[in-house]
Amino acid sequence: MDFNFKLTAEKYQKELLEKVIPFWENNSKDEQCGGYF
Repeated sequence: MDFNFKLTAEKYQKELLEKVIPFWENNSKDEQCGGYF
């Protein structure tokens, strides 16, 4: 089994930038006190 670091890094980067970060930007804002959780 060969491990392709570049392919794996691209997969994680895409997941982070397209799903994880947008989710937390939209769902972690503290409307009552300001800032983010």
